[in-house]
Amino acid sequence: IATQEREKKQKCLEPCLEQRRHFTPFVCSMDSLLGREAKIFAERPAALQARQQLGKILFTPSMWIRQC
Repeated sequence: IATQEREKKQKCLEPCLEQRRHFTPFVCSMDSLLGREAKIFAERPAALQARQQLGKILFTPSMWIRQC
């Protein structure tokens, strides 16, 4: 998978940079193994959402009952 990721990056990175765009090779195998950069790319939205939720207090029904 690492070899395929490297080949894809060599092929596509230069045209993307010419257009001032970012490129992340999303490579996965037939048995659902993700490449290193694909795994990082997939985990990023979850990490951002967790960081946003960190400061918020989420109310549950039991918390609401205790307040009444």
